[in-house]
Amino acid sequence: MALAFFENLFRRGLVSEASLEKLKQFYAGHHSLSLHNELRAILYLGILLISSGTGVLVYKHIGQIGHVAIIISLLASCLACFGYCFWKRPKLKAGEKTISPILFDYIVLLGCLLLLILIAYLQSQFQFFGHRLGLATFIPMVLLFAFAYYFDHKGVLSLGIINLAAWVGININIKTFYGIAELNKKENIIAAFLLGIFLVLVAIAVKKRGIKAHFENIYHQFGSYALFLSGIAGIIMFENLYLVWLLLLLLVGLFHYKKAFREKSFYYLVITCLYCYVGLSYTLSDKLFSLLQPGNDQVYANLFYYLSTGVGLAYWLTQLNKKMNANASL
Repeated sequence: MALAFFENLFRRGLVSEASLEKLKQFYAGHHSLSLHNELRAILYLGILLISSGTGVLVYKHIGQIGHVAIIISLLASCLACFGYCFWKRPKLKAGEKTISPILFDYIVLLGCLLLLILIAYLQSQFQFFGHRLGLATFIPMVLLFAFAYYFDHKGVLSLGIINLAAWVGININIKTFYGIAELNKKENIIAAFLLGIFLVLVAIAVKKRGIKAHFENIYHQFGSYALFLSGIAGIIMFENLYLVWLLLLLLVGLFHYKKAFREKSFYYLVITCLYCYVGLSYTLSDKLFSLLQPGNDQVYANLFYYLSTGVGLAYWLTQLNKKMNANASL
């Protein structure tokens, strides 16, 4: 049917003979064109637009819509999403990743996002959990982890980990530079580092025990970033203990360096080198180059260091990548 459509375009002079021949060869070979990634991207964008639009609508039109109508609408939407998910939930097999319909994963994600909006609305407007803010983050966290494991969903697991970070006191202030200024609190730095250790240990445990082993990468990525970022923040903020934090950062880097070669992961190799480079460079610039005479000496020393080491780091990464690929082919 599609080929006949293009032949009709050819007869009307809208398609050249060479293009028609290529199309005939394509259909003769029974080739199929996959739109899987494009459909997933469209669905993901749709979920983001629906959840974001719902949040904006609730925020800007509370007075016009009314509290009861908003709560009923959000609750009905959540029940509809989760009702569909419980109905269409694929059968689980121990130790294996479930294969679910493409729409199923996005309905699960939409239901969880709407649930978070509903809980946030109840807390902000009615103080549903009172002044116990820890409870207001703990209950959504438990629900998200439960849904993530029940529906076997990595995206919901990521939301659960973010809520876990909020529960232990790590938050993002949108009024600061991407929330980074929140890491100027020493208790937040320590909490983030401990959370990173916990997540990495969980990642190792789920992989060894085979309990949703495909979740290991999600746990480990969040744990890695928490460890690296808190390590760098510790070097900056703990002026009397910066060497301790530098040592911790390098130990974390060594652990991930070995992991990168063990799993042949260039991704972990890159983030390890970059974060360790940032930590070492800050230490040298702030503690060593600052001893030079203020002015040109400090400027030239930093310029020479960053230009030379930047080129050296890029060259070293390419050599490590070749070494990794060579070991993988053995």
